[in-house]
Amino acid sequence: MTVIKLILPKTNSAPCRSCGAMMDWYATPKGKAMPMNGGVVHLRTTGGGPEPELGEFDAGDSHWATCPQAKAWSK
Repeated sequence: MTVIKLILPKTNSAPCRSCGAMMDWYATPKGKAMPMNGGVVHLRTTGGGPEPELGEFDAGDSHWATCPQAKAWSK
């Protein structure tokens, strides 16, 4: 299983403009936006204190991995 580290908490929730599924938006440690499937639960929490709190998520829960229209959004 591949793990993605994202800053907690999520920044926004919105439906996908392609398939209509609900997505939760998180920020990566580098400040990029990452859509995750709606309601996804992180595996564990790391960081905190002076560093941002990070959640480790299964990469298979990324909306890019599950959206049937994902290729239309890739650059």
